[in-house]
Amino acid sequence: MIHAKKLRAGVILIPRLNTTFRGILFGVESCAMRVFWKVSITVISGIVVLGAVAIWHAYKTKADARKLAEDVRITLAHAQRGDAEAENRLGGMYYYGQGVPQGYLEALRWYRAAADQGDAKAQYNVGYLYDTGKGVQQDVAKAYHWYEQAANKGDRQAECGLAAMYYDGRGVPQDYAKAAVLYRRSADQGLPRAQYDLGYMYYHGQGLPQDRVEARLWIRKAVNQGDEHAREALGMKLTPWLIFLLAVQGLGGFAIASRPLSFNMWEQNEGAHDSRDWMSIGTGVLILTTAGMSWYGYTHNLIWCWIYGVTGFALLKWSLNTIALVLLYIVFFHRKPSAPEEAQEKL
Repeated sequence: MIHAKKLRAGVILIPRLNTTFRGILFGVESCAMRVFWKVSITVISGIVVLGAVAIWHAYKTKADARKLAEDVRITLAHAQRGDAEAENRLGGMYYYGQGVPQGYLEALRWYRAAADQGDAKAQYNVGYLYDTGKGVQQDVAKAYHWYEQAANKGDRQAECGLAAMYYDGRGVPQDYAKAAVLYRRSADQGLPRAQYDLGYMYYHGQGLPQDRVEARLWIRKAVNQGDEHAREALGMKLTPWLIFLLAVQGLGGFAIASRPLSFNMWEQNEGAHDSRDWMSIGTGVLILTTAGMSWYGYTHNLIWCWIYGVTGFALLKWSLNTIALVLLYIVFFHRKPSAPEEAQEKL
């Protein structure tokens, strides 16, 4: 009798288990299929987008190449007819290798053809090639000759090049006063390098009365136009090493802020409980804020080197950095009294 009951129970239970197991398999299979289709749609969409971007990039590159080739053809045709502007432009194409093989000698040939017709930009370019020795043997006398001709026509780059020769005493007697006059003429026309060099001479009182305010004015003008020399002189250049340090500072701020929270990375904790935990969160947020301020300051020309003057932005940033360091010391190194010590203090 007992065996018969067990047999009946088994006959009833096995189909139910089989149905349940098949239901579980069906659920897992359905879930897997849904995930598979979602992933497939995402992957296919990504491939379509990437393919479209690649096709557009290839089309644009080919179109740019055709346009550049046509530009070279037209420029060459005009240059062969003796057009000075076209000759100078063709020389630039050979100098930079734009649409033609790069070649300084060929660049000099076309620059010289335009310079002989009195084109000021071409005269400066010939002088620059002789000054730097690109494609020709370096010759400061010839560089001075061509710079002077272009500078007399008001070319700002030639004025700056000539000023540099007077400043360094290359090919001419060193003369800070003449260099300052030429730098000023070029800087007034908006050349960033001349603006920086003029500011440098004002700062050090070379050929000009020493004037730190005027120095900052001209150097700042150069910075606003993106001159790398000026940015480096003011300590404003965002170098790879500085980017790395700011990234470390940002990650450190995030780690310190998340330390007392439930998702912290160092120890199990259910959240902020006391003032020290809240202080840790505030310190991390402050460090993140100063890292963001530094990034913004470097990219918007707001951080200056101390010797060139202090801006309000820099003072605020360094003040917040100091506060963050003090809080950091309190959070990590100011030991909290243990329970026995607290009891002894009460006694």
